[in-house]
Amino acid sequence: MKGNLLVLTYWSYRDALVQTYTLPYVRVMKQYCTGKIYLVTLEQPQLPLSADERAAIKKQLATEGIVPVFLRYQPFGMAAAAGWAFKLLRLWWLVVSSGVKGIHTWCTPAGMIGVMLSRTTGKPLVADSFEPHAEPMVETGEWPANGRAFRTLFAWEKKLAHRARAIIALTQSMKAYSAEKYAMPQKPFYIKPALIDFEKLPAFTSAQRLAFRQQHGLDDKVVCVMAGKTGGLYYEQEVFEFFAACATHWGQKFHALLLSPTPESRLHQLAAAAAFPAAQMTVRFVPHKDVFEWMNAADFAFNPCRPVPSRRHGTSIKNSEYWACGLPVVLAANISDDSDLIAQHEMGAVLTRMENAEFQIAAEKISSLLHKPQELHSRIKQFAYQTRNMALAHNIYRDIYAND
Repeated sequence: MKGNLLVLTYWSYRDALVQTYTLPYVRVMKQYCTGKIYLVTLEQPQLPLSADERAAIKKQLATEGIVPVFLRYQPFGMAAAAGWAFKLLRLWWLVVSSGVKGIHTWCTPAGMIGVMLSRTTGKPLVADSFEPHAEPMVETGEWPANGRAFRTLFAWEKKLAHRARAIIALTQSMKAYSAEKYAMPQKPFYIKPALIDFEKLPAFTSAQRLAFRQQHGLDDKVVCVMAGKTGGLYYEQEVFEFFAACATHWGQKFHALLLSPTPESRLHQLAAAAAFPAAQMTVRFVPHKDVFEWMNAADFAFNPCRPVPSRRHGTSIKNSEYWACGLPVVLAANISDDSDLIAQHEMGAVLTRMENAEFQIAAEKISSLLHKPQELHSRIKQFAYQTRNMALAHNIYRDIYAND
């Protein structure tokens, strides 16, 4: 692509969704873009950046031809709408004054902004990581079905499906969903699951893993890691009911490792309600650069995604990260393509119901897989490398931008 590109996200720069789910792809896109890439992030108060940190980020990214644009996040509502009037004017001016030739959006909320900018500037739009957002909020009870928030976001999803000149989705089923729900016309449609940059993954030897486990009192434990928040699109109380079932299966050898931004007091409250001993859990909210070290200390992982109908068309980067660490995953049925892959390739356990009997079956399945841990971890890592490698993104971005 000759010229500059504007990339829109709806996340804070320090958010893992930018660090692991956006920036690696932006760096791939830069190889097919002759100009600068302006990367827009929405900075939330819980993930603050000081003036010095912002300056350092700008300096570092400038060497890669990437220009960060930090905007202030506001929760969905009237105040956010008013604030976005000023943000849109700023972004509109950036597009028209800086030689921006295209707009690339990440997920639907940022896609709303992309549609408005594309319409007012005439610049072509690409929708990346396109998946349902409005319907999952209703299906999990977060929004009422006829509420303003749902109707607004769903309408913008449809506008995005029509406005974008190319769609990059996460699952094969999203194409049929878009045709049915949004009456999306025919256009270039690509499938890109959550990928991992294996070249930048930290490497840990068996000795380092053992030393880390010993340092944190995990050396003789069966460790289950869960990275991410609880509630909303993710199970909450059921997480600890699953842990309690694991404690029944493995006894005191079982240990839950929660790498979560959810307040620790809330996690302990949920554990107590499930009669899961606090002594058998470790809670940490660690910088993303340290997450893989903690994941590698585990024996298996639990992803608490709720299997609401529309989640079949989205995916979670956590599964790719777990597999990159060689971890078998416990996951509910009908989550993207991943539930089927877990069952097909013996890479964990799939839960058809969130109840104790099913949890016990999953624990037994994981226990049987862990009889040969080195062979298991090697096999899963190889699967991840073949199917979730960042190199796969090159084909998509090359096709969209190299000859544009």
